[in-house]
Amino acid sequence: MSIFESAREFLGFGPYENDAYYDDEYDNDVDERATRGEHNRARHDARGERYSSARAADYAQAPAARPNPSVVVPLLHSYRDAKQVGEPFRNGDIVIMDLTNMKKLDAKAYIDFASGMCMALFGQMHNLSRGLDVDRRVFAIVPQGADVTVRELQREAHLI
Repeated sequence: MSIFESAREFLGFGPYENDAYYDDEYDNDVDERATRGEHNRARHDARGERYSSARAADYAQAPAARPNPSVVVPLLHSYRDAKQVGEPFRNGDIVIMDLTNMKKLDAKAYIDFASGMCMALFGQMHNLSRGLDVDRRVFAIVPQGADVTVRELQREAHLI
């Protein structure tokens, strides 16, 4: 017997006829109460009163869109300044993040943090420096319902 046949048999891929534990008879172990519908309804009903089937949307609703969100451009030096990005965005403001002078690892952490906030609060994230001939890394996070174009955000960030 080759090593491959031994491995195949060990992993259960061998012929089933040679299986010492193979049983030709089938035991039909069905709970008769389930087929008759006589499971414990009292316990089920009591549990149903304590727990409701609430959706996540019932608990975490998106904040109402502000009619005129302000644009916040915080001065970011390291990831410790994440509060300057998170709080204004949570309050419904547009946040422009200039990550040009940051270490690459801190900048990546900000992008991950901002994308998580956008996902949680139904916002959008834009790479404002994409497609422009600039040496800056500038991103914007826009809350849900804010009516602003990427061009306007680029002007606010002094990219164009």
